[in-house]
Amino acid sequence: MIQGIQEELKDALEKLTRMKRDFQKSLSELPEGSLTMRKNKSSCYFYHSFRRNGKKINRYLNQRIPADASLISQLTRRQFIKKSLPILNKNIAVLERALENLLPFEPEQVMKTLSCAYQQGKKGAESWLYPDLFLREWAGREYEKNTSHPENLVHETLCGIKARSKAEAMIIDHLSDYQIPFRYDAVIEINGRRYSPDFILLRPRDRKLRYWEHLGKMEDPEYVLKNASKLMAYKEAGICVNDNLILTFEDRKHPLTSREISDTISTWLRGRMGRLFQSF
Repeated sequence: MIQGIQEELKDALEKLTRMKRDFQKSLSELPEGSLTMRKNKSSCYFYHSFRRNGKKINRYLNQRIPADASLISQLTRRQFIKKSLPILNKNIAVLERALENLLPFEPEQVMKTLSCAYQQGKKGAESWLYPDLFLREWAGREYEKNTSHPENLVHETLCGIKARSKAEAMIIDHLSDYQIPFRYDAVIEINGRRYSPDFILLRPRDRKLRYWEHLGKMEDPEYVLKNASKLMAYKEAGICVNDNLILTFEDRKHPLTSREISDTISTWLRGRMGRLFQSF
């Protein structure tokens, strides 16, 4: 759970820092000065206020002239950025302090700090955890989905999600049955390119993200080559086979079976926490 929070804080910090950097760059490129307005009955008159050789100048801007209308827009953006930067700076500082002070929480490590009197019996640290509302909240949160080729979403599942293949529909039903929180066909960004892993999962026993790709056309060389390239991009982003990336395969002669799916879930996702999560 703590790792999930930490990743969200890091993501928020990265986005705010990138926004601050973009704002600062824009600010250096926008015209100096400010925008003022004077009202006269039903009319509004805009002026560009700036200093030249130590003297304040107010130059009238005619909104009907494209160059002046553009300058009004640029001055408005400049003021918006100037008001935004102090807020961004404060929030960035708050997130940096939070990440610095956030303590890792590993139940097994906490158990090791207890005296031997508290370590009798066979119960693991997860036995003392309260039902994790974070798992439910993560599963129910909105996320960006892959919208390409919606005509392929034709395979029904018991939970109402439509899948792109029969095998993916089977995986969805098994994940739902085992109550593994997942996101189907979610969009992620790696080095400026967008990808859609078949499944992003939150493993209940340690609240760590796992990715699952099902490669269903292994008889097609072009398909295999395309997915090999995607897996290399995943590796660059730290999504690696036998670590946090699960792979299953099939071709026309060897379809994915329900047993394979169950074994994969039991091996990589359930572990000792499976029964605890099912009891929620």
